[in-house]
Amino acid sequence: MRARAPHGLQWGTRFKLKGYREWLEQRDFVPDYQYLKEFLQVLQTGDRTRRWVLKSPFHLYNLGALLKVFPDAHILWTHRDPQTVMGSWCSLVETGTALCNRRYDTEEIGREWLSSLSWMVEQGRMSRLDIPKERMVDVSYHQLTADPHGQLPRIFERLGLQWSFKEQGNLDDVLARPGMRRNHEYSLARYGLDPDMVDAAFGDYTKLVASIR
Repeated sequence: MRARAPHGLQWGTRFKLKGYREWLEQRDFVPDYQYLKEFLQVLQTGDRTRRWVLKSPFHLYNLGALLKVFPDAHILWTHRDPQTVMGSWCSLVETGTALCNRRYDTEEIGREWLSSLSWMVEQGRMSRLDIPKERMVDVSYHQLTADPHGQLPRIFERLGLQWSFKEQGNLDDVLARPGMRRNHEYSLARYGLDPDMVDAAFGDYTKLVASIR
């Protein structure tokens, strides 16, 4: 199998890649997901058949390609207040950027990722118009974190999965881990952003998130 590096905006969390997003907007991502499928098959070789659970926000602008390669996949879209997302995400990007660059501009991080994340959400919302409803599960981040014991059994039910004492025990173990309730400190202002800028970029998606809280 020829070595290939999957493309995507994830590389921008470490380096500034001028013009890369514009190039990605024209790309057919089916080959990238075929590579991912082969990679997962290699990892699972010799193991029993199990469900893969993969978490990444970068699938949002590739939902059509994802389902072409993984036609039986279910997509859980966790909806969170964009203002909270932007502050937290920019802080995460700054951490990654600082590892790979001696100098960087925090306000440039804010501008670039406000544009990119709002574009990702727009692409995801457009793509889901062609996706069967049973393949999409919408989850409120606020509700999930506030009441995981109440929300997760409902999510399992929508996925056609059984919530058992085993899953309940796994959840209890995860929530008991040190640092699970640790606060992540961040500020929109550090990245040259304010609430009005975020609301303008995300449009009515902000209202949609508020409606399902």
